[in-house]
Amino acid sequence: MWAVAPVPVSELPGVPGPAPPVFIAATLGCVADCMDWSLFPVVHVSDAEIVPGGEYVIEFVNCSNDLSSPNLVALTADWGDVLGDCAVVPCSPPNGIVEIIDVVGVLDKFTGKPAAPVKARVDVEPAVPDRIIAIGDVVRVLDAFTGDPYPFAGLVGCP
Repeated sequence: MWAVAPVPVSELPGVPGPAPPVFIAATLGCVADCMDWSLFPVVHVSDAEIVPGGEYVIEFVNCSNDLSSPNLVALTADWGDVLGDCAVVPCSPPNGIVEIIDVVGVLDKFTGKPAAPVKARVDVEPAVPDRIIAIGDVVRVLDAFTGDPYPFAGLVGCP
């Protein structure tokens, strides 16, 4: 699958569009989007096919000459593990443990607290993130904390 054209997404919890402050996000598609991706230093890619606890091989392909970069392996955090240590600001990345701090972090984002984690990390509901932090995101991380399995199917793929 391919990352499709990135868009600006608001960091504000209830705003999906490009209201400042923004981060750059993309979803996946079945057709390559030939563009200069170097214009974006960081692109947060999320989709139903990107599931928690997964390992993904990322390859950068130049559409004009079919040259590709060496593969980059990316690991996704476990289901519900959205934060690490919050004794530092901003909170450190996921630490491999789903604990109450993960639930509180999503709740902090939902309520718009300034030191809350980034939206790209805590937008876990639905399977294709809607770029809005709602009570469903809080409940899903609480479900993970209580031991519920990952609720989405994932791996739809391309025809």
